[in-house]
Amino acid sequence: MNPEQEGAQPRPESTDQPTNGTKTLSDELASLTRELASVREESEHRREQWMLAAANLENYKKRVQRERQDLQELCLAATIGRLLPILDDLERAFATLPDDLHSLTWTDGLALVHRKMYAILEELGLREIEALGKPFDPAVHQAIVHKETDTAQDGYVLEVLQKGYRIGGRILRPALTSVARAPSGSGPTYHADISGTSANPATSANDNAGDPPA
Repeated sequence: MNPEQEGAQPRPESTDQPTNGTKTLSDELASLTRELASVREESEHRREQWMLAAANLENYKKRVQRERQDLQELCLAATIGRLLPILDDLERAFATLPDDLHSLTWTDGLALVHRKMYAILEELGLREIEALGKPFDPAVHQAIVHKETDTAQDGYVLEVLQKGYRIGGRILRPALTSVARAPSGSGPTYHADISGTSANPATSANDNAGDPPA
């Protein structure tokens, strides 16, 4: 055997080919890509959960604030409602006060107390419900009596028997009113017949006046 051949060492196999128990660069890259996609998916899921939790928390804060405001308005309305009879008594007292007592000092003092009290209640949100001369509104008015009259339009408020008040959108009490009603027989009344036309009793009476009696 040639001595040169005896001392020759075998060449190692190429490292470009995969061997048992090892991964190629492309396999590692694919694995990292899958891991990155999984992390991104989990991150997006957690982000959506965080946004949902933040929205729920904001809605909860708004609901609590709204309920707290409603409770404050309810308590305020209940307190003011118990003071309204005092205003009524003072107003009735001034309305029936004899003329010779208007100039007295104590009546001026009571009038000042009434004005101050009403001003404070107005600062708290109290508002009088408009009624006199307005069309009757069952949402804010209560009809105590109907009066036949030809000096006011039918269905309008003639007189306020007791003032009504509101605070914000809450009605503390409706205005007690007297409502105008057209006098019976004060003018022609139209009634719809089955055919959908209107019959005027006054016209019908005139038409029948010239007919010979039966």
